[in-house]
Parts: sequence; C-alpha cells; structure tokens
Amino acid sequence: MGYQLLEQDRCVAMSGNSTIRDVVIIGGGPAGLTAALYLKRLGLDPLVIERSLPGGKLNEVPIIENYPGVEPVKGLELASRFLKQVQDLGVEIWYPEEVVDVSNVGGFWCVKTSGGKCVLAYALIIATGAERVRGTIRGEFEFLGRGISYCAVCDGPLYRGKVVAVVGCGEKAIKEAQYLTTIASKVYLVLEKVDEVTEAYLRRLGHVPNLEVIEGRVEEVRGRDRVEKIVVRPIDGSIKEIDVSGVFIARAEVPNTAIFRKIGINVDDRGFIIVDRSQRTNIEGVFAAGDVTGRGFQVVVACGDGAVAALSAYRYVIARRREVVRRDNVFELRVNDKVAYLRYRVEGRKLIIESVYVPEEFRGLGIGKRLVLEAAKYALSTGLSIQCECDYAKYIVEKYLRVSSD
Repeated sequence: MGYQLLEQDRCVAMSGNSTIRDVVIIGGGPAGLTAALYLKRLGLDPLVIERSLPGGKLNEVPIIENYPGVEPVKGLELASRFLKQVQDLGVEIWYPEEVVDVSNVGGFWCVKTSGGKCVLAYALIIATGAERVRGTIRGEFEFLGRGISYCAVCDGPLYRGKVVAVVGCGEKAIKEAQYLTTIASKVYLVLEKVDEVTEAYLRRLGHVPNLEVIEGRVEEVRGRDRVEKIVVRPIDGSIKEIDVSGVFIARAEVPNTAIFRKIGINVDDRGFIIVDRSQRTNIEGVFAAGDVTGRGFQVVVACGDGAVAALSAYRYVIARRREVVRRDNVFELRVNDKVAYLRYRVEGRKLIIESVYVPEEFRGLGIGKRLVLEAAKYALSTGLSIQCECDYAKYIVEKYLRVSSD
C-alpha cells in the first residue's frame, strides 16, 4: 500500500493559446490597477482583465475631492491617469473582456474569458468590485453629479448647512443619514422598506433634531440645472414635494463574486469576499482587494487594498518560483535571506518526516505544503513509503495524497 499524488498537484502541460503569468488581476478598478502598478514595479508580470472600462465605477463619479495629493478631479480623469500610469510601465490589460471561469489546474490558476482566451497564473487578485442596485427614480441619472450622489462621505461636505434627502433602505441608508445630520441643516430620510431590523437601527439612533424619517418612496427628482426638490409618495399613498439641494442614494452594493464561490472562496452573509490583513482569502494563492471585500467603498481604500494584495501576491509568487533543494536529510526552499525547511530521515523503506519550518513572514503562502509534497514525490520516486511525526505534514499527506492498492 502506498500513496499517489492527486491530479491537482501534477505539473500541467500548457499549449495552444494558454500562457502563464505571475499574477492575473480580475478587475481593472482602482484596487486592480494599483495592484498591477505595484507588481510591475516589483518585477513581476501581471495581467489585468477588466470586463468594461479600466477605472471601474470611478468612471461614473462626477468629482473626486478627497484623494490625497490630488486637486478636485473628475472620476473619469482620475481613472484615465491610473490607466496611463500602468500602461506606461508596460502592464498588459485585456478589456473589454469578461472572466467566465476560474479553476485550479495542476497547481496553477486557469482563467477563461468570454472572448475565448485562457491564461494560467501562479496567483490571482480578485478586484471585481460591487454593483450598485439601480433604482427607478425619475431624474436619478439626469441629475447625477448635479445634486444626485451615491456617497455621503465623498460629497456630503458640499452640502454643509443645506437641506438634503437620503433615499434607500436598511443600515446603509440610516448610517448615511446619521452622518449627514452633522453637516446639513436638515436631512429627510426616505426609507423604501422598513422591517424589524430597520426599526431596531432607528431606535438605536434615537431622536435627532434635524432628521425626519419618511416611510415611502421617491417618485421623482426635479430641478432646472440642479436638484431642487423631490416628489415623495409616503405609504399612505399621498404625494408631497420637498425642497432639497441634494439627494443621496443609499442602496445596497452587490459584490461580483459568483464565479469565485465555486472554487470555495469564503464570503460573508452579504456575499463579500472575506480576507485577512494581508488581503489573503481562504484559498492559497488567491487574494482580494477593493469593494469586493465589502469595506470602505472609497477610492483611496481600494488603492490601499490593492497595494497590500500586490505585496502579498509578490511574496507568494516569489516563493512558488523558488526551487526546493534536497541536501543531506533536509528539503529547503530559500526566499531572499530566509530558509524554509523540512527535516526527514530514512529508516529501511520508510521516509519519516520529522518537522517542517517556515519563517513567520512567509507563512500562509503554501511553502510548507510544497515542502511536504516535494518530500512525498521523492519518496514515491525511490520506492519509499511515507510516515509523519509532524502533525502538519500528516495533515498535508492525508489531504493531498491518496492511498493506492499497489
């Protein structure tokens, strides 16, 4: 009785239109483009795949006033600067090109697109963002950037001392309204749906002098050059016009994570990808950044996430590129000036794994797994059986090798 390596740990043969890259970044918004910028400067070969226009939702933002070091700028202009910067470095971007499938093939990530392209990579960075639930308010798109906003933190200061409305439902709308009460003279919170959870949030909020809550829906936004009033239909069926200078739409964001769930990516109860402080997901070699992780929803936050994801992916790829070397009774892998190693001994026809060590800064990158599998391959190639005195090695052997009858 022995062991055989499972298929996903065999070396993949690549041919046809498949090529291999260091990192494939899925999504070309602020997070994805920042990740590409960092990776390229670190000497790797990233590929960005964007289903629409590079810059993502940034292209829809009328004006950005809170990006450090940059004077107020149109979102489209800032997106154009991001794109030019990475293209000047030689980063390849496929757009418009939608990713339709992601799978693990022989230890590499295989990414397929709607255009029939296929690319293999050591690592993935998911930066697909989140889609805003679109509404049916008449005038919503007509007055976008002229009194209509989707971000209270971004545009709220423009309405200091003025009357505004927040339209939406749930915690998001309540929090936006609460923030705006510290800026605006009056805030109308029009809740499209009130359930038990919403009522609990309102009770917790308590009485706010300049906040008026209306249960109902906004039928229309009116004005000449800018927003001047909203037409509201409360739940009693009446119609009322309210004079406002600005309207903040606070609907839910829906993350673009559907195709990643099938490979086992952990998501929260809203569907956003769960990451750690290094932007690592629960899947080895897969990182996530920006709105798809459900935090911030700010350009500067997305850029920060992208930088962290890039640095983590860089460490992972560099470790994957390094060869495992066998010497004496040790398998070792060197990354910069650090050494990860596996100690073993041979007794009769057994290879006994004694211990596995990975430097702390390189843990979570699959290095320990790789050392154990290299030791297993060596054992199998020399006709040795495998025994583990180390719990981690035993876990890897049981998970990635299967018992054979020969």
